[in-house]
Amino acid sequence: MDVTDAAEAVRAFLVPAPSTLTIEQRWGNACVWCPQTILPGQGVNLGGTDDCHPHACPPCHEDQAAALAAYLDWNEHVSHCTICRTGPCDTTLTMKHATMRAREHAGWGAAYCASCQKTFGPGEGFMPHVWLGTSRVVLSLVHTGPCALPQVPDKY
Repeated sequence: MDVTDAAEAVRAFLVPAPSTLTIEQRWGNACVWCPQTILPGQGVNLGGTDDCHPHACPPCHEDQAAALAAYLDWNEHVSHCTICRTGPCDTTLTMKHATMRAREHAGWGAAYCASCQKTFGPGEGFMPHVWLGTSRVVLSLVHTGPCALPQVPDKY
């Protein structure tokens, strides 16, 4: 993914909701992802509205863009790879590991299945899953096999 494309994707997918930001973050005086103070002209503009002008410090923006680009590249591969339709190919395994390292570096937290809400364990198969939420596109991960959903009894 191109750096310019990644910067636009960060704006579209990763900028926290204004209601979750401090006053300093809403006005672009502090990074939205870390406590770094941002001086005028030094931060990365993340777009905004009349009453919210979020910015990021360059290191955080770079980390977020790298994690997002890795995820989107992996998703693009999985959606077009004929081998991945029946099981992960070597390329997707490499991209999965690169995405997980980038997520960790960006501070995204533990990866979990969007379907069963369980954190992925070692050796579990999973893949990217993009879907339309109630107000925006959601970038998530799902198991490649059956989820560990609790079994609902047939009769009560």
